[in-house]
Amino acid sequence: MVFTLVVSAIAIAMVLSVRPGMGLGILVACTLLWPEYLRVPIGLAQMSAARFVAVVLVVRYAGRWTKLRRHPCDWFVVVGYLLSVLAVLAAAATSTLITGTIGSVFDTAMMYFAARLCLATIDDFRDMRWPIAITAFGVAGMAGFEALSHKYLFWSLYLSSGKESAEIGVGGGGVGELRWGMLRALVASHHPIYLGVAMTIVLSIVVALRGSFSRWGWALVVGAASLGVFFSLSSGAWIPALLLVAFLPLYRTTWIIKPILGFIALIFLLFELVSKRHAYYLISYIALDGANAWYRAKLMDVGIKYLPEYWLFGYGGRSFAHWGLEIDDRYFIDCVNNYILIAATSGVATMLLYVLAKIAAVWMVARSWKRLNRDQRWVAFVLVAAVVAVSLGEFSVSVFGAALLLNGVLLGCTASAGGWGSPRTAPVESAGTSPPASRTMRVDRRAASERRQGLRANR
Repeated sequence: MVFTLVVSAIAIAMVLSVRPGMGLGILVACTLLWPEYLRVPIGLAQMSAARFVAVVLVVRYAGRWTKLRRHPCDWFVVVGYLLSVLAVLAAAATSTLITGTIGSVFDTAMMYFAARLCLATIDDFRDMRWPIAITAFGVAGMAGFEALSHKYLFWSLYLSSGKESAEIGVGGGGVGELRWGMLRALVASHHPIYLGVAMTIVLSIVVALRGSFSRWGWALVVGAASLGVFFSLSSGAWIPALLLVAFLPLYRTTWIIKPILGFIALIFLLFELVSKRHAYYLISYIALDGANAWYRAKLMDVGIKYLPEYWLFGYGGRSFAHWGLEIDDRYFIDCVNNYILIAATSGVATMLLYVLAKIAAVWMVARSWKRLNRDQRWVAFVLVAAVVAVSLGEFSVSVFGAALLLNGVLLGCTASAGGWGSPRTAPVESAGTSPPASRTMRVDRRAASERRQGLRANR
């Protein structure tokens, strides 16, 4: 508790003395470089270092809200959270689930609005580069050490938070598991999958920051972020990262995106019509691990079958372990599908709002595409690619911890990028900040023009 308070105090002091974009970068760093599961009780709330920083960012830059372009995604995030709280109350859920659902506002909506308020312009986004670079190198170094030495750096803190111990190399489940002779890295997260997914989001931010580093500097940071993803040794993280890389060439051929989507939809429709299995079983043929992919496809079958039991308000914290008997004869369920998990916990309507928030963020970027300049387009495209890649990955993993927090940050970054090209969005300055680079360039051009006119007059 004391260590978390000290880390939080240092991070808050830094946030209060830097520009908004750098403050958001510090939030990302806090999420991955210090255990998010170490929390300080403040009344009913359990506050982690990342939660403290997010609250400070939202409060400090709340005045920016009036100058930002309104976005449908904002309403989907807020209404989705409120509906999740209503669902667990209506389902007479356990007090633990009700308290956890109410507290989830810090990990979802608060992270989203921290990103929205901090990224009013592309210059704000560029200011994230140094905290993000430090995070990438820090996580890569610690993850590599854990993987090769078979020792967890935060193991004592992990156990002190109430997590179960695990003997290295014995059994599965992720924590303590060896793959290819390496330990699946944990660093400050509480599961290797969540570390990998969170670092995939960091990788996308690094890729979007291409013009903010030198060429070799950018390549080194990209390599570090990629190592952070790799050392999770999780296909649930690797697949979104590979999808992100696969989407990048489409930046120069955006006209081909609609035909590709139409072709994929046609293939899935044909497979659905001619096959005895549903189209999503195609995943089991192209996944890195066929057995795990089959389990995930079967989970969707069972989730659809039991839809009448949970569609309205979810299970309210009651066990749905009976699903496991119909998947692989197990007496428990590993719900490795984030959409099914949200629906089973808070109802189908909450899950649909979660999906609509993502769609709205992507749609807003597509709608403003022609108004964005070249630099803005690159950032917006990479963020959209990351949202799509992580969203597809959520069919394979449920999202908690650092991955949940950065998922909200990524959505907020993408929503903000969709408003950069709007004529209604004026440059926003905060106390103690310098004017954006774009404004400085305009002033320099105007001064140069005035000098040229003066020289002509003298002649």
